[in-house]
Amino acid sequence: MPKFSTFEERMKHPQGKLIPSSIWNDNELFGENLDDTVLSLMKVSDEKLLSLLERSTTKLNDPWLKKQAWLAIALSHPDTDLTTLQHIAQMLEMDDYGLFSLVIILGNTSHFDELAKQYPASVIAAHIVQNVFYVYIKAAENGHLELLKKMETKIPEQITEMVRVANFAPYARAAKNGHIAVLNHLEQTRPDLVPAMVKASFKNAALHHPVVLEHMKELAAPLQTPNHFFPREVEKPDEEVYLAPQLTVNNAS
Repeated sequence: MPKFSTFEERMKHPQGKLIPSSIWNDNELFGENLDDTVLSLMKVSDEKLLSLLERSTTKLNDPWLKKQAWLAIALSHPDTDLTTLQHIAQMLEMDDYGLFSLVIILGNTSHFDELAKQYPASVIAAHIVQNVFYVYIKAAENGHLELLKKMETKIPEQITEMVRVANFAPYARAAKNGHIAVLNHLEQTRPDLVPAMVKASFKNAALHHPVVLEHMKELAAPLQTPNHFFPREVEKPDEEVYLAPQLTVNNAS
């Protein structure tokens, strides 16, 4: 299992560098670890991928490794079509929602559009709402602005709930990872909630992204209460409370 002490070290690794930082650091996904079995799936050729996966499924014996494997395959074999990715999800015993959430985390808008056509609108809406808007939070966290917009069009009557969920978790997660475009979009979606968004997110910004912190200071300036949002000492990021889903795995027959 390769170990990376720094970001620069990971960027020198041919497979490690393919994993975006927001996914790599996510304790629900890679958690800064690259399993040897997952790594072998990243290294294998497209032609031999499925046969290796078939031989490896017994080693991918928990939900986290299954998620890692699917994402690692999608990231290291970028030309893999949705049909094959769906087959891989079946081999990993994922249900429809598990696949849907990983497509969102991956951020491929074409896969999302194709997947959305395969199900009734009510099913897609239910997936977005499931686990307290988990997929909306993950799209914001990973900077997938177009997917945020697409999900908003699926359930426009619940946009406010999506923005506000878990103490403005979409905004806070985007701030933590430096996704200014997502912040701008959420601010424009509900400008009346901007003070609350900033208040919920400034510690993440201060600790992780000076550019985001400056962005928030500019937002706070017209309110004439910057010290309310930006105290002199920042101890730790605010913790958002939301229901992180377990990957649903179908029981083997």
